[in-house]
Amino acid sequence: LYKAMEFPNKWVEEKILLDNISALDTTIFKYGGKWWLMCSKFDDLPIISLYLFYSDSLFGPWIEHPLNPVKTDIISSRPAGTPFLFNGKLIRPAQDGSKEYGSRIILNEILKLTPTEFKERIIKVIQMDKKQKYNKGIHTISSFGKMTLIDGKKFRFNKKLFKTKLLDYKKSTRNFIKSIAKKK
Repeated sequence: LYKAMEFPNKWVEEKILLDNISALDTTIFKYGGKWWLMCSKFDDLPIISLYLFYSDSLFGPWIEHPLNPVKTDIISSRPAGTPFLFNGKLIRPAQDGSKEYGSRIILNEILKLTPTEFKERIIKVIQMDKKQKYNKGIHTISSFGKMTLIDGKKFRFNKKLFKTKLLDYKKSTRNFIKSIAKKK
């Protein structure tokens, strides 16, 4: 957990919330009088599982949910933003990694969230409109106040990067051929 000393340029570490875990896409939120931390683990390749921790305080101690991983599914497990309330229902965005990284978001309705239970169901699929500028996928949806943040994905040809990669490839190929010639 980091604290802004001089927002947005200076941050200091306030506290390590969980030790000995390589957490990805960590999402922290307060619900039902508890703090909840949801994440995937980098060690679980492919990244298809959802892990849950809870605490009475943001600063811990954090307790691992007894059902961890609470969900394993390439379509709707990996967090994709902060859960939010909509029409009185708790909605959790998830990344759909079934086709490729960042292709779609799945909205799950959390039906049960307690220190001993977790249950959710898929209620909506969000994918980018092919007519839009960022039409190759969506990775995150997060709501804060009256605003919602999404990140769209697009592909474009980067001539400078392509040229650099091509020159590196040519150089490594030449070096490889020279090393073979020396062995003969």
